[in-house]
Amino acid sequence: MSVKTSILAFATAAALAPVAHTCPVTGQKFFIKRMTIGEKENYYKKISESEEGMGNATSLTMIAVDEKGKPIFDGSDIPSLANLPSEIFESAFKKFSEAGKPETVEAAEKNSEPRT
Repeated sequence: MSVKTSILAFATAAALAPVAHTCPVTGQKFFIKRMTIGEKENYYKKISESEEGMGNATSLTMIAVDEKGKPIFDGSDIPSLANLPSEIFESAFKKFSEAGKPETVEAAEKNSEPRT
């Protein structure tokens, strides 16, 4: 398989499945969206265009999803989200940042099926 084919084949539903997250403040479980390159570009654009003091709340509307990847919040929730304790955003954003990082070779080998 060529490098090009291998990379393009990675864009599967499984590779982009949301990642489970538990809010440290409420104990509620929700999911964090994994984004495509195009979605990430849109994410950064929306954050940069958000009203002053609303960037983190805007981010949360885009990264907090249900198990099927459907957003939990929408634009009308931004003012309420902006008034939440910062730990809610910080923990979700940390998970979002980690969800986009590929595993190291060592981690992938450790988490893979044992060879027989």
